[in-house]
Amino acid sequence: MPNLQAQFVLLWLLFAYRCYPQTADSPADRNSATEQVRLSEILISTPQPYDPAQVAEAQHKAEQVRDAIRRGGTFADIARVNSQGPTAAQGGDIGCFTHGKLARILDELVFRMKVGDVSDVFRTKHGFRILEVSARGAHPCAGVENQSQDLAILTDTMGVDFGPYLARIKAIVRSNWMTALPPQVFPPISKQGKLSIEFVILKDGKISGMTLHTTSGDVALDRAAWASITASNPFPPLPTEFPGRLLGLRFYYFYNLGPTDIGISVSPSADVRVPAGATLQFSASGKGITDASVKWSVSGPGCSKSACGSISLTGLYTAPVNIPDPPTVQVEAASIADSTIRTCSTITVVQANPSH
Repeated sequence: MPNLQAQFVLLWLLFAYRCYPQTADSPADRNSATEQVRLSEILISTPQPYDPAQVAEAQHKAEQVRDAIRRGGTFADIARVNSQGPTAAQGGDIGCFTHGKLARILDELVFRMKVGDVSDVFRTKHGFRILEVSARGAHPCAGVENQSQDLAILTDTMGVDFGPYLARIKAIVRSNWMTALPPQVFPPISKQGKLSIEFVILKDGKISGMTLHTTSGDVALDRAAWASITASNPFPPLPTEFPGRLLGLRFYYFYNLGPTDIGISVSPSADVRVPAGATLQFSASGKGITDASVKWSVSGPGCSKSACGSISLTGLYTAPVNIPDPPTVQVEAASIADSTIRTCSTITVVQANPSH
């Protein structure tokens, strides 16, 4: 079923008044009552009331965008940069539709298109649109919602709130991940797996130092996750208020695994400041997880071993007396039974208050 944004887009698409034929699939495919198509869109909006000059400018831009796709540009990438639609951040993905859920002319268009086909520019009430069929079949959207991500910051945020920026990053990566998902993660196989990838984002948004931190054990799953990062390069530049030169991230990918399957969380989880030489108690929880069933470790971009502090078998962290540079430390908990089940908390070692 399309999401709420897709429902809005669906209403807009009812105003389509012209379309362009594409290569047809077999009549059996076109007449299947159960078949769905998954669509992505690029919208170049037009103002209301209509101004002829602005409409012409919008059409010209839409034609330029379509030409960029013809020259080999990736639809999702171009949508994120140029689309003015509500799903631009998701690469234009508007969900799945069955026969009869779109305007008749549009319905005839998209159900004659093959996977990967892109329509020519057409005009709707809200502007000029370009559509791509990204998938089709009985359940082209099934299983997508079962793929999830999480991330951890590995470097010092220097007091900057990265929440809005990271929300954009996650949306970009997820969109590229969805287009790279291998067939085995969908029903009926629904392959399960988890992995993590580390990299840094430089000041200008380019990525560097990309490594596979933990593997899923399945090359196809690892490759799809890896592609979600490389296809996102470069990201938007780091926030202007951030004085640092890079941001280190670790992305976690979970294939067909819910929170109870992932099985581990750490408290406190993030944005914790610990005075030099002070202690802080961490705890682990989750499915089959106790503090005694995890192995604790500490690391950091500016320290190693005892220079990052120490942590006991029960999760009691002791910060180093000398503050690392940068002062960021990751406290990680990994399941003793399965070392791929792990998560971490990022802390910042700060100057201890002088005694009075």
